[in-house]
Amino acid sequence: MDILQIQSNPNRQFLNIIEKRIRKNLRSKDILHKDQTIYVIDQLTIFFLKRIVTLPVNIVQLSKKELNIKEYNCSIFSNKEIRVFIKKMKKNEILFLPLLLDDYCALFLQSHFANQKIYQQIKKQHLHSLFETITYEEIKVITERFNLKVPFNREDDLYSFLDALEARFHGTKHALYNSLQFYKKNIM
Repeated sequence: MDILQIQSNPNRQFLNIIEKRIRKNLRSKDILHKDQTIYVIDQLTIFFLKRIVTLPVNIVQLSKKELNIKEYNCSIFSNKEIRVFIKKMKKNEILFLPLLLDDYCALFLQSHFANQKIYQQIKKQHLHSLFETITYEEIKVITERFNLKVPFNREDDLYSFLDALEARFHGTKHALYNSLQFYKKNIM
């Protein structure tokens, strides 16, 4: 991209960086295929899917009521309706949940503080998210710049704790996410 274009349009440059991270995450997991049905819940996921996915896929939007979702935060990991929905899905169907890097970090801390085995449940459920490598702050900037609605709720103490850690030690959220990925690959 031309230097003058970057300086004149920083919104576009930031969006390109976020899109590259999402594409890299999707490629590494190899979960999208031709003629697949993709179920989504929020408009933000649809916005990015339409910008990123070039394969012929069918995007179906579900309502929050169908899956009994009250808030988009780490409580989605323990939602029974989502587990039932995933079990009923066919082989060529996938559900993208609106989960951020912050949610995975909160789950990591929550499971270690409470000494729970939440990771095994996640691995069995095959939960996927486009925003797995994107922080709340980054998504907030994108939604403000492109006049989209922020569907995520961050009023929990655990998220405040994560934000305080990130403010004091830059890169903490990404380090926690990398620890979670290492744990999933090597210990589970």
